Amino acid sequence: MIKLLHKYPSFITFGLLQYVFTAPGQTFLIALFLPHLQTSLSLSATTLAAIYSTATLSASLLLNPAGRLIDRLPPHWNLMLSCSLFSLGCVLLATASSIQTLFIAFFLLRLLGQGVFALTSSTLISKTFQTNRGASLGLISLGYPLSELIYPTFTLWLLSLLSWQGVYYTFGLMTVGLMLPIQLFLIRQTNYRLGTLLPEERTPTDFCDLDTVSKKTHPNESPHATLGNALRDPSFYIVVIVSCLPPTIMTGLFFYQNLIFEAKGWAISLAATAMCAYAIMKAVGAVAIGPYLDRSGPLIPFILYPFLLGVGTFVASLGVHKIYGYIYFSLMGIALGISSPVMTVIWTRLYGTRHLGSIRGFVGTIRNGCTGFAPLPMAWALSMNYSIEYILFLQAIVTLFISLLPLTVNRLRMNS
Repeated sequence: MIKLLHKYPSFITFGLLQYVFTAPGQTFLIALFLPHLQTSLSLSATTLAAIYSTATLSASLLLNPAGRLIDRLPPHWNLMLSCSLFSLGCVLLATASSIQTLFIAFFLLRLLGQGVFALTSSTLISKTFQTNRGASLGLISLGYPLSELIYPTFTLWLLSLLSWQGVYYTFGLMTVGLMLPIQLFLIRQTNYRLGTLLPEERTPTDFCDLDTVSKKTHPNESPHATLGNALRDPSFYIVVIVSCLPPTIMTGLFFYQNLIFEAKGWAISLAATAMCAYAIMKAVGAVAIGPYLDRSGPLIPFILYPFLLGVGTFVASLGVHKIYGYIYFSLMGIALGISSPVMTVIWTRLYGTRHLGSIRGFVGTIRNGCTGFAPLPMAWALSMNYSIEYILFLQAIVTLFISLLPLTVNRLRMNS
């Protein structure tokens, strides 16, 4: 992988930074500012949460059109448009004095930060690399844990110098004054041509089943399927269910993280060290999985990451010793690190790359919608007086069952 980075530094750095710069639109960073927004706009916690969830769900509806633009427009046009809108979202959040302005700010930040930036990165890399697609996707996925490690500390430092509004003004300025010129420079250095594989990355075809690296085209399907073709494939819905699982589970668990810590009697200091372990293992998972995907295909990792989520959740349900907390966060980190490269490779294996942005944008709409509703089942169970341990146990059983679904994908495709 070091050789890959050395050979294609501009491509890999571009992809990685696209993930790093998503932080001002991610929940883990916005959450630091929610108390300030609640006080500034005199909103209840319930109202603020409702605005945030509604904006997130609304933004998810535009991911399919955004994916279509990524498929069709040169990347520098996408960059200029997305960075400008993201910067506008930062400024609107800093100046929000009404619910309407706050909604638009959240909408833009979630659309670009949670969706379009990462979709641009992974789609461009998938359209450019084939032989080393898994390895390159693993490398750029390091941007997520790097963002989770860098931005909170950087934000707390800014808050010691500026008002909370000043911090988001700074984020907006960084987007157009730092991110945009760096990314435009890098993409120009790559000499990227829209939808064209690097010559040394080409293999005879770009379409095969999940359990092999040999090229076996499905007799009834084009190597470059449209979204309509994908929607007529029964296995598409299996893949969607499994791909939506990691962010949905993690959103629900992180939403009720304080409750889990309280029920276990885990000190708040454990949260800081365990989250560090989570970020490190997420990075390890992302880097380690790439070469395996290129060598052996994505079927085993496709089974592995929901299995690890299930095991991690099961461990969290077991006991109160802090070692359970470290194991829980470490397994979750590995699973989330694996998931992004694995899922991107799977979409390209099943449906090719020509309409990849459109297909992944559609899936992103479903995925982000699921994350918006993620806390509700746990909230209902808690309202029925089920213990958090029992809820975690049930969630583990369901997740372990879902980890078996990938085994049906190839069979469904061959029978369709």
